[in-house]
Amino acid sequence: TAVWMLVILPFFAWQTVVVGVAIDDYDLAVVAPVPFAAADDAAVDAALTGMLSPAVKRRPLRLAEVTTAAGLDSELEPLIAGLPLRPASPLAAGDVLIATIRGQTLIGPRDQTAAPTADPVAGKACLAASDLRLDGVKPRGLVPISRLVKACTASSATTTLIACDFGNLRWAPRLGVAGGFVPTSLDRELAAEAARLPPGRRCWLLGSHAEGQVSGVDLSSGRSFFSRSLELGLSGGADEAPSGDGDGVVELAELFDFVRRWTAEWSRLKTGGSLIQVPVLWEVGVGRREAADVPRDVPLLRLTVGGGRPRRDPADSEAEGADAESEPDKASGDTPAGTPAVRPPTEQMAGQHEAAAGNDKPGDATEAPPDGSD
Repeated sequence: TAVWMLVILPFFAWQTVVVGVAIDDYDLAVVAPVPFAAADDAAVDAALTGMLSPAVKRRPLRLAEVTTAAGLDSELEPLIAGLPLRPASPLAAGDVLIATIRGQTLIGPRDQTAAPTADPVAGKACLAASDLRLDGVKPRGLVPISRLVKACTASSATTTLIACDFGNLRWAPRLGVAGGFVPTSLDRELAAEAARLPPGRRCWLLGSHAEGQVSGVDLSSGRSFFSRSLELGLSGGADEAPSGDGDGVVELAELFDFVRRWTAEWSRLKTGGSLIQVPVLWEVGVGRREAADVPRDVPLLRLTVGGGRPRRDPADSEAEGADAESEPDKASGDTPAGTPAVRPPTEQMAGQHEAAAGNDKPGDATEAPPDGSD
């Protein structure tokens, strides 16, 4: 009986699938892309490979074929619906889907000549697809973020987390729109009754920043604050103190706390305080959630590699006096993770930022992040 249980347990244990859509090939005459998409995606893929569902060969899936408006609107949903994910059953919890979406976002402009119901993007928070263009003075190639949320919840997963980098548009004169109000619009759109999911299913959207802010990057390391924070959190940092409980599972509350702290502190250090960037979280069908209100029983990812070895936190050696500038050997399976509670969060984060970027001291780079606005 013991042998039989060892064989069947993996088939009933919940698994995690990660998919990603990154739009970085805009027409530069219209809008610039969010910088460093390739580097961010490669780092996230390297950090998570080995910890995901065997049904997707334990690595993230990049959906490069659905970056146009038509692809995002009509092709993404069937792709998500076809993922090998299982709902909850009497024998096991359901699977988890984590979707990363990256691109410039803005509020769809209203067409004064059309009825409000005739324009599906008017007044809505939208992602600019790769075929964004100007049709006279009106932008085309916008997809409502609520539509992407609907597509991402088409799978059988019990829990869905969408991590969305909203981009760095403050104001785009050619498009005639402001980008800083996307989070405010999502407060209304994601709390709407129409956004609610069936009982037993939950979806969360983790956004890169709040209203009036932008998604920043560190020019010295070639990474975005939000994506690097997400990478570190999912690969183990979120499970360590002060955000986590060290049980070998990254949970939603742990990840949100870690990404929020890490992004805000790194952006402050690297820009000399000129950039404020604080990620936000919504529960679909409910609305925005503060950190204290996020349930602590929503597992996202098990921290194991292949044979079940927990991922080691390289910052532990730093706290014990090792060289802070040394990065872990990628070939060994160790990847950047965690924020141990050895030092106060601000000091510990500063040490990790500089270990990753290779700088001599925290806060010595004060470049403002590139801005995609014109």
